Amino acid sequence: MKKELRKCFTIGFVFISVFGTLLHFLYKWMGANPIVGLFSPVNESIWEHMKLFFFPMLLFTVIMSYFNILQTHYPALVPALLIGLLSGTWFIPVTYYTYSGILGRNITWIDVLLFYLAVLFGLRTAYSRTQNCKLQKYEIPLKICTMIMLILFMLFSQFSPGWGMFQAE
Repeated sequence: MKKELRKCFTIGFVFISVFGTLLHFLYKWMGANPIVGLFSPVNESIWEHMKLFFFPMLLFTVIMSYFNILQTHYPALVPALLIGLLSGTWFIPVTYYTYSGILGRNITWIDVLLFYLAVLFGLRTAYSRTQNCKLQKYEIPLKICTMIMLILFMLFSQFSPGWGMFQAE
């Protein structure tokens, strides 16, 4: 079973990485379509770049949940994926502002690297929580996870703060 779990998370890494990379350009490619802007970055702000990880990871989570992939053997899969979704999403601004604060500027190749590290960090977090089922004792119901994901979906698709650290540079 461990082999199947690793395979699913490896596929998830490729899926999220490719989909997130494509999302970076999709809004522009689609002629600034407002519907595409709901889930694709519309400017160069950190908030908008958090979407690069958030929406592909959310889709991966929904696919894993909907098709009941490995949930029989790993009952903490969906809550673990939710934790991975949150940790990977917030990895982006935390590491961006840390390194750019130290250097006094941002460097594009480091920004790109941070996205792939966020994917790795989010999936690694979810993988370790799934594998050892530490979340099982908390029994986070699927409905609560679904509601949290829906709230986050609405937040990321409908709200783009133009203040503070989330402003476009």
